[in-house]
Amino acid sequence: MKKILIWMSVILFAVVAYSFAGVTPPKVVTDAFKTKFPKATDVEWGMEGKTEYEAEFKLDGKDVSANFKVDGSWTETEASVEKADLPAGVMEYMKKNVPDADIKETAKIDSPTGSVYEVEVKGLAYLFDMSGKFIKSSKD
Repeated sequence: MKKILIWMSVILFAVVAYSFAGVTPPKVVTDAFKTKFPKATDVEWGMEGKTEYEAEFKLDGKDVSANFKVDGSWTETEASVEKADLPAGVMEYMKKNVPDADIKETAKIDSPTGSVYEVEVKGLAYLFDMSGKFIKSSKD
Protein backbone atom coordinates (compact mmCIF):
# COMPACT_ATOMS: atom_id res chain seq x y z
CA MET A 1 0.00 0.00 0.00
CA LYS A 2 2.84 2.36 0.85
CA LYS A 3 4.46 1.74 -2.56
CA ILE A 4 1.19 2.49 -4.31
CA LEU A 5 0.86 5.83 -2.49
CA ILE A 6 4.44 6.73 -3.36
CA TRP A 7 3.88 5.90 -7.05
CA MET A 8 0.62 7.84 -7.09
CA SER A 9 2.43 10.85 -5.61
CA VAL A 10 5.21 10.60 -8.20
CA ILE A 11 2.69 10.39 -11.05
CA LEU A 12 0.67 13.34 -9.71
CA PHE A 13 3.82 15.43 -9.39
CA ALA A 14 4.85 14.54 -12.94
CA VAL A 15 1.47 15.53 -14.34
CA VAL A 16 1.50 18.88 -12.51
CA ALA A 17 5.12 19.57 -13.49
CA TYR A 18 4.41 18.66 -17.13
CA SER A 19 1.55 21.13 -17.33
CA PHE A 20 4.06 24.01 -17.05
CA ALA A 21 7.30 22.42 -18.21
CA GLY A 22 8.44 22.46 -21.78
CA VAL A 23 5.14 23.41 -23.41
CA THR A 24 5.69 25.18 -26.69
CA PRO A 25 2.58 26.75 -28.16
CA PRO A 26 2.10 27.10 -31.90
CA LYS A 27 3.43 30.25 -33.58
CA VAL A 28 -0.06 31.71 -33.97
CA VAL A 29 -0.41 31.65 -30.16
CA THR A 30 3.02 33.12 -29.40
CA ASP A 31 2.49 35.82 -32.04
CA ALA A 32 -0.89 36.75 -30.53
CA PHE A 33 0.70 36.85 -27.07
CA LYS A 34 3.59 39.09 -28.22
CA THR A 35 1.13 41.46 -29.90
CA LYS A 36 -1.09 41.72 -26.81
CA PHE A 37 1.73 41.82 -24.23
CA PRO A 38 4.86 43.25 -25.90
CA LYS A 39 6.44 44.22 -22.54
CA ALA A 40 5.96 40.83 -20.84
CA THR A 41 8.98 39.22 -19.19
CA ASP A 42 9.74 35.84 -17.60
CA VAL A 43 7.14 34.07 -19.75
CA GLU A 44 6.38 30.42 -18.98
CA TRP A 45 3.87 28.44 -21.03
CA GLY A 46 1.53 25.70 -19.89
CA MET A 47 -1.75 24.12 -20.85
CA GLU A 48 -5.14 25.05 -19.46
CA GLY A 49 -7.11 22.00 -20.50
CA LYS A 50 -6.58 20.38 -23.88
CA THR A 51 -7.32 23.31 -26.18
CA GLU A 52 -6.01 26.37 -24.38
CA TYR A 53 -2.51 27.64 -23.65
CA GLU A 54 -1.70 29.69 -20.57
CA ALA A 55 1.22 32.08 -20.26
CA GLU A 56 2.40 33.10 -16.80
CA PHE A 57 4.59 36.20 -16.86
CA LYS A 58 5.57 39.50 -15.30
CA LEU A 59 4.12 42.76 -16.57
CA ASP A 60 4.93 46.08 -14.94
CA GLY A 61 6.10 44.23 -11.82
CA LYS A 62 2.88 42.22 -11.44
CA ASP A 63 2.23 38.50 -11.74
CA VAL A 64 -0.05 37.97 -14.71
CA SER A 65 -1.49 35.02 -16.60
CA ALA A 66 -3.16 35.04 -20.00
CA ASN A 67 -4.98 32.31 -21.87
CA PHE A 68 -5.16 31.77 -25.62
CA LYS A 69 -7.00 29.15 -27.66
CA VAL A 70 -5.01 27.02 -30.11
CA ASP A 71 -6.05 29.37 -32.93
CA GLY A 72 -4.40 32.30 -31.12
CA SER A 73 -7.59 33.94 -29.89
CA TRP A 74 -7.26 35.52 -26.45
CA THR A 75 -9.70 34.26 -23.81
CA GLU A 76 -8.68 36.02 -20.58
CA THR A 77 -6.01 37.77 -18.56
CA GLU A 78 -5.70 37.58 -14.79
CA ALA A 79 -3.48 40.05 -12.92
CA SER A 80 -2.83 40.27 -9.21
CA VAL A 81 -4.26 43.34 -7.48
CA GLU A 82 -3.46 44.66 -4.02
CA LYS A 83 -6.45 44.79 -1.66
CA ALA A 84 -5.92 48.54 -1.29
CA ASP A 85 -6.37 48.97 -5.05
CA LEU A 86 -9.80 47.28 -5.15
CA PRO A 87 -12.93 49.44 -5.36
CA ALA A 88 -14.27 50.24 -1.86
CA GLY A 89 -17.39 48.10 -2.37
CA VAL A 90 -15.35 44.92 -2.67
CA MET A 91 -13.82 45.04 0.79
CA GLU A 92 -17.03 46.43 2.31
CA TYR A 93 -18.92 43.41 0.97
CA MET A 94 -16.28 40.98 2.20
CA LYS A 95 -16.16 42.52 5.71
CA LYS A 96 -19.95 42.44 5.99
CA ASN A 97 -20.68 39.04 4.41
CA VAL A 98 -17.49 37.05 5.04
CA PRO A 99 -16.13 38.77 8.18
CA ASP A 100 -13.55 36.16 9.17
CA ALA A 101 -12.33 35.61 5.62
CA ASP A 102 -8.67 34.81 5.16
CA ILE A 103 -8.29 36.32 1.71
CA LYS A 104 -5.94 34.16 -0.33
CA GLU A 105 -5.70 36.23 -3.50
CA THR A 106 -7.17 39.28 -5.19
CA ALA A 107 -7.08 39.77 -8.94
CA LYS A 108 -8.55 41.58 -11.91
CA ILE A 109 -9.78 39.35 -14.72
CA ASP A 110 -10.20 40.76 -18.21
CA SER A 111 -11.94 38.86 -21.01
CA PRO A 112 -13.49 39.71 -24.36
CA THR A 113 -16.85 40.12 -22.57
CA GLY A 114 -15.60 42.52 -19.88
CA SER A 115 -13.68 42.80 -16.63
CA VAL A 116 -14.28 41.69 -13.06
CA TYR A 117 -12.45 41.62 -9.76
CA GLU A 118 -11.98 38.28 -8.03
CA VAL A 119 -11.38 37.64 -4.33
CA GLU A 120 -10.40 34.08 -3.39
CA VAL A 121 -11.28 32.77 0.06
CA LYS A 122 -11.10 29.12 1.19
CA GLY A 123 -11.88 27.54 -2.18
CA LEU A 124 -14.48 30.14 -3.14
CA ALA A 125 -14.13 32.89 -5.72
CA TYR A 126 -16.15 36.06 -5.15
CA LEU A 127 -16.66 38.16 -8.29
CA PHE A 128 -17.33 41.90 -8.39
CA ASP A 129 -17.97 44.33 -11.23
CA MET A 130 -15.57 47.19 -11.88
CA SER A 131 -17.45 49.51 -9.50
CA GLY A 132 -17.12 46.98 -6.66
CA LYS A 133 -20.67 45.59 -6.75
CA PHE A 134 -20.94 41.89 -5.86
CA ILE A 135 -21.87 39.63 -8.80
CA LYS A 136 -21.62 36.05 -7.52
CA SER A 137 -19.50 33.49 -5.75
CA SER A 138 -18.49 30.08 -7.01
CA LYS A 139 -16.10 27.26 -6.24
CA ASP A 140 -12.58 28.25 -7.17
